[in-house]
Amino acid sequence: MELLVQTLTPVEGYAPTSGIDSSGNTYLEFGLNDGASFDFVIPNDYVAGEDLTLGLREASPNASKNHKWSIQVTVNNTYNATYTAEYISSSSAGTISTRAITCSTSGAIGGHSLASGDIVAMVITRVSASTNEDSGDIKLYIVTVSTATSLYPTITCLGRVGQIVRKVLGLFNDDTQKFLDQNRIISSINECQRQIAIRGYFNTSTDIDLVAGQAAYNLDVLCTNPEHVTAVVWNGDTRSERLVSVTNKNRYIDIVNTISSSERVFGYYLEGNVLYPIPVPSQNKTAALTVFYIYFPNDLGCLTNYTPLTPAAHDDVYVYYALWEAYARDRHAPMAADMLRMYRVDYERALSRLMAQTSIPGLKMRSYR
Repeated sequence: MELLVQTLTPVEGYAPTSGIDSSGNTYLEFGLNDGASFDFVIPNDYVAGEDLTLGLREASPNASKNHKWSIQVTVNNTYNATYTAEYISSSSAGTISTRAITCSTSGAIGGHSLASGDIVAMVITRVSASTNEDSGDIKLYIVTVSTATSLYPTITCLGRVGQIVRKVLGLFNDDTQKFLDQNRIISSINECQRQIAIRGYFNTSTDIDLVAGQAAYNLDVLCTNPEHVTAVVWNGDTRSERLVSVTNKNRYIDIVNTISSSERVFGYYLEGNVLYPIPVPSQNKTAALTVFYIYFPNDLGCLTNYTPLTPAAHDDVYVYYALWEAYARDRHAPMAADMLRMYRVDYERALSRLMAQTSIPGLKMRSYR
């Protein structure tokens, strides 16, 4: 179960300031000691012993600064406990981050074991960080509380990956995760990401140092998750020049056996992800070559690396791919074949829309490195 908190009551004398950002999203700005509260009722199908998790979507105007939250929890106006969590803001100022704070201890608060029907009140207060205090106000966009119930097992994935997982489960009509669990969906999301990479969406470049007499350069070691090379450029002197690609191994052997090593490289041969400059370099040169390549991003996860590198507006591509795979596994169910075909078409259309971004006139293919 996840509860979206829609109303926060300011703490008297320390009220956060409300606002709307340029995208139309509302938020509350928390200065030091500002606080706000809300309450909710533990649902009837709550699973005893499960913890409460407070989710916060927040942003700071400053990069790499510390801030700290204190969460005071009261149950039935009687049992109390306080939980704290300190965070470092993103290295990019203004970036929205998702936080998850456990606000109970083995399903208990102040010695009281939570039960269905309990009234829980939470007060969120910004308190002093241990060091490197953020001088700016922290913008709080979304507050949620989640826990496990007998009807809805907890979805632990955060951020955009969590949103994708929830959408897949909803469309598959499997909120109980009896057939399709979040780990299987994460696997589908990552396979979809690999398919996007293979089609050339993720591009970057790496500078390569040349070593005198060294004929081979392993790009799996020198680059990050390369899928395939798109170009190699010479930067070893005042002139930058794209190198000629030799695609035939026998032709490469003939060339290197014919010409002497040189400080100037004019071509290259690729065997797998091993690069062979032509001719073999005769001198050491720092950053002599720039290798442009398509790469595989790191796998996405539930609690870390939960933000795909593709734009959020195109997250349906992951949703449709996961549903396509899910119906392929459930192909004997009624209408499964029809749903499989439908979601495959939806996925291919969503993928085409995403890839269209890479061919807009005047724009380069995206690099996130």
